[in-house]
Amino acid sequence: MSEKEYMINGIKLTQKPLVVGQVRNLMKLLGDLEVTEDSNFSDMVEVLINDKLRELMCIIFGKDAEQINWLMVPYDVVDEVLTDFFALNPRLTGRLKSLLANLTPLGAMQTP
Repeated sequence: MSEKEYMINGIKLTQKPLVVGQVRNLMKLLGDLEVTEDSNFSDMVEVLINDKLRELMCIIFGKDAEQINWLMVPYDVVDEVLTDFFALNPRLTGRLKSLLANLTPLGAMQTP
């Protein structure tokens, strides 16, 4: 799959494999996530959906995604977009899992 098109709230959106600028923005977004000792890859995706959905969709789709109230989009549509996201960016999936494995939980951070 090289791209996927969607019609969401009357707006045509196209998802393609990420370019370097999108990866940079995604890493910034992920840097803001709070993780715990028990966090796993699914937890990270859940936090993105609950707290950072609009920002994530704007990274994936660009400015056209700003027009959509993502909290009113059916979950099945969001799930399809995320499933396609990982299918379009398979190497990134592995890197994200590795990144999560190396994150330090907030409670474990030591102050000097």
